[in-house]
Amino acid sequence: MRDWVDDAVAWLQDLAGRLDAAADRLEAAAMAHGGREGSVRQSRPAGGDEAGDGRHSVAGDIAAAILERLEAVESALAELVARDLRKAYYSCEEFGRRVGLSPATVRKYCAQGGLLAEKKKTAAYSAKAEWAIPHAEIERFQREGRLLPKPGKPGP
Repeated sequence: MRDWVDDAVAWLQDLAGRLDAAADRLEAAAMAHGGREGSVRQSRPAGGDEAGDGRHSVAGDIAAAILERLEAVESALAELVARDLRKAYYSCEEFGRRVGLSPATVRKYCAQGGLLAEKKKTAAYSAKAEWAIPHAEIERFQREGRLLPKPGKPGP
């Protein structure tokens, strides 16, 4: 679930860089046409024009609106991340990514009883079953580590 959040953060950072580059280009164009330095990165004052001669920076207004919207998107994304999105069950791959173990090690711990997990079918028509690890087990594992193997099951 966190993969899409990481992708969204990377996308937003890339977009912020592109917007910054676009603002630089608009700034250069404004300067070439007699504008004031910094006029693109600032929105128009509430009183009207910037130069006092009836002109104002349309590019500055557009850039400010885009940056304001980007800040709103970043804020909403931060709120989503803060909610700590969680799933009911995680695969061995997902569990491993979250706690820093390989999927093979996670499967081994599940088979030995070192993790509280259960086998679940991948599809109703399939005979194949995968380990399903509840969210509470991630929290327990991060606090306490793996459990001791069950009696009768081989250890590491």
